[in-house]
Amino acid sequence: MKKILLLFLLLISIGAQAQKSNLPNFNADPSARVFGDTLWIYASHDIAGSNYWDMVDWHCYSTTDLQHWTDHGVIFSLKDITWADKYAWAPDCVSRNGRYYFYFPANFQIGVAISNSPAGPFKDALGKPLIAKNEGETTEMDPCVFIDDNGQAYLYYGQDTLCIVKLKKDMITTEGAIKKLHVKNFHEGVWGHKLNGMYYLSYPSAYDLS
Repeated sequence: MKKILLLFLLLISIGAQAQKSNLPNFNADPSARVFGDTLWIYASHDIAGSNYWDMVDWHCYSTTDLQHWTDHGVIFSLKDITWADKYAWAPDCVSRNGRYYFYFPANFQIGVAISNSPAGPFKDALGKPLIAKNEGETTEMDPCVFIDDNGQAYLYYGQDTLCIVKLKKDMITTEGAIKKLHVKNFHEGVWGHKLNGMYYLSYPSAYDLS
């Protein structure tokens, strides 16, 4: 996770110096993951000309030097699932068991898809949501997966109220009850990591912090 954080901060720095976007237009909600020697960006994708959050698919991009990027195109789409047809918002992706697990929100539910490649294509793992509407009494959106040093995986998600639930080793099944985390001024888009034995949550806030 430390490597991921350093690479992502470097990416932001390079982007600021160059005064240009590293991704094509109409992408949002990126999550950054390092698999091997490659940084991967997973992003939602706006429809050109849309005036609302009408995303219908997800793209990914990769780089080994933070300067030259490969656009892998659409890796997963609402067309690939049967239980939702709108709001393909902020995703996340992790590697485990030699496979890649793509967590995505769709119509206020959270699903998980699997691939043998970080570039997909991904396939819906369950044929139904991993987290259905109103589980945890929050808005089911913006999933983030954190795998602790002992191998335990956790799924964070939510809007205004942050929820957490354990994932089993298969990464497509939850374990135990969903719990609420009391995080000050939390809005959405949570990101969790661990550094030097300390756990961190990063997130945007819709509140006045002054």
